Amino acid sequence: MKYLFVILNLRLPTIKWAIFGVILPLLPGFPALAQKEIPAFRFGKLPASNFIPKVCPIDSAAHAYYLFDHGQSTFLITPEVFKVVFERHFRIRIQDKSAFDQADISIPLYYKDPKSEEKLVELKGITYNLENGELVETKLEKSSIFKEKTGEHQNQVKFTMPNIREGSIIEVLYKIESDFLFNFQGWVFQHDIPVLESEYLTAIPEQLQYNPYFWGYLKVNVSREERKKPGYDFFEILNGYLIRNVPAFPSEPYIHNKENYRTRVEFELASTKFGIDYKEYTKSWAALNKLLLEDQQFGLQLSKTGYFKDEVAEIQANFSQPNDKINAAHQLIQQRMRWNGDHGIYTTGNIRKSFEQRKGNVADINLCLVSMLRELGLSAFPVVLSTIDNGAILPTLPTLTKMNYVLAAVIQGDKKILLDAADPFATPSLLPGKCLNGQGRLINDQDGVWVDLKTSKIDQSQAYYKLDLDPQDGFKGTYQERHFNYSAYRMRHQLGDSTDLTEYLKNIHEKHPGTELTEAIMTNFNDYQKDIILDAKIKTRGNMEVTDELIYFTPIQMEKLVDNPLKIEDRQFPVEFEYPWLVNATVEIRIPESYDLESTPKSAIFQNASKTAKFTFGVEVVSGNTLKISSLIFLTKAQYEVDEYEGLRDFFNLVVSKHAEQVVLKKKV
Repeated sequence: MKYLFVILNLRLPTIKWAIFGVILPLLPGFPALAQKEIPAFRFGKLPASNFIPKVCPIDSAAHAYYLFDHGQSTFLITPEVFKVVFERHFRIRIQDKSAFDQADISIPLYYKDPKSEEKLVELKGITYNLENGELVETKLEKSSIFKEKTGEHQNQVKFTMPNIREGSIIEVLYKIESDFLFNFQGWVFQHDIPVLESEYLTAIPEQLQYNPYFWGYLKVNVSREERKKPGYDFFEILNGYLIRNVPAFPSEPYIHNKENYRTRVEFELASTKFGIDYKEYTKSWAALNKLLLEDQQFGLQLSKTGYFKDEVAEIQANFSQPNDKINAAHQLIQQRMRWNGDHGIYTTGNIRKSFEQRKGNVADINLCLVSMLRELGLSAFPVVLSTIDNGAILPTLPTLTKMNYVLAAVIQGDKKILLDAADPFATPSLLPGKCLNGQGRLINDQDGVWVDLKTSKIDQSQAYYKLDLDPQDGFKGTYQERHFNYSAYRMRHQLGDSTDLTEYLKNIHEKHPGTELTEAIMTNFNDYQKDIILDAKIKTRGNMEVTDELIYFTPIQMEKLVDNPLKIEDRQFPVEFEYPWLVNATVEIRIPESYDLESTPKSAIFQNASKTAKFTFGVEVVSGNTLKISSLIFLTKAQYEVDEYEGLRDFFNLVVSKHAEQVVLKKKV
């Protein structure tokens, strides 16, 4: 389970009794809403009929499935604050050993600081097994439960249900109390296993307005009721969300984040109104823009500039062109400040202190960069976004809790240059892949604007082989690989600060048995504006087969596409690569004088219908005994829609087939 968790530091005014003029009791349990349709499941009361089905009623191949998954969120009102109370109750039947991991349960808990965190106020679990016709219960023991920090502002309570066997049914119920109004729990209807019934109920006082927004392709049945609390001068809004017979989320490769397609609902606090005190948070993108500009840990930090006056003066003295100033400021912040690994759009405190201490989170570093760029006379602004692993943003639904990253942007006419100084290997306009997630929101002194997070850069690599073929020893010769743009970026991340190629060469040998690179030299590794070049000696068998009369081999070496990466016939979701990519390989092979060229693959050009996937394969006899073969695969975009899937799958099948074609040499008589 993955829920929406706030990685923000927004402050709400303390809620006092005087706001209402009356003392409000704990909101009652769920209303009659939807209960005529959905029977209540009491914890610990397991009907024996749950063991009767031998297979999942909606998916006979399922290894496990939810009998039900129910949740509710209400509000407990204390003399000081509103508390959100979230309850979840579910049962899972485990069909076979491959699904034993369904008994590993994690409950996420948000915390602001060590003294302010969500509390797990109730937790109980039972494993049921049927033994000789008798129901045997094994209760979850406290000694099996532990808590650990798993992310920024997030702990996890973890445990494994006891006595798991094939056919076991596990039941878990837990309750969380939270002071964080921004962290109103969302609900996931679709899991990696089928769900017979998923229901979520909410009861929200009228003083709080939350906007729900839905993800996924399955229809959610929504019911709504508004009622006045008997004896009190306010209303509460009751909502029910229900789906039955939910199929398992399909396992498909090349999806950035399954949560973008999984059927679920999330909630965003839009506004609060306590008496005459009304405050908007994310009712509109303009309101969000204003909120950030006025925040002490975001917009107000941008006015702090005096602490880097010496650095600014030096840049001004050395550079006159805007692009040179941009590069200089970016490199200065990037090299001076070390990222502490934390995301988030709010600074840890004062960015002057972070600059002086030479470290900080993403916001500390990139807001400092924005300030410096402005001091250099450039039109610079922060851009907030959600990283790929954090999920997509819907432009129609304003959200602050989904934003977890900050970039710097410089506007030059109609052009926007995006920068990230927190990533040690990013360059201007070459952002970390995690940031290429649709659109970000540029925060300015008006209402803010959308910024495209797509990239014009591609993941490009090029290999060149110059080989001599020996029937006994295989291929020997020289090898060169070049890495451009994102390919170079990935290699720098892979190697880190070291140009020691030991592990890199070892990985090549493990991935391509029979291939060995020696005397390797790397060039331009530390110059991020240039391509990386690696030169080496190479020895490889290259899939060569030798008989008494013939030699067979496939000419493309390590770049050979052996399998189609898109295997399933039908696909429900887009194909998402990290970047557009291009792989180019050229192989020159000198054939022994004692052999004639019997046959070679034919040159070919393939492309899909939209011409966004291209393959060229060239075969040429350079001289009497030298064969030159080239292969180029070019995907011009990172995402392919569902209606493009069949054509893209066929494209890769053609590439695999062409790469499998052999050169045949025949011994001279």
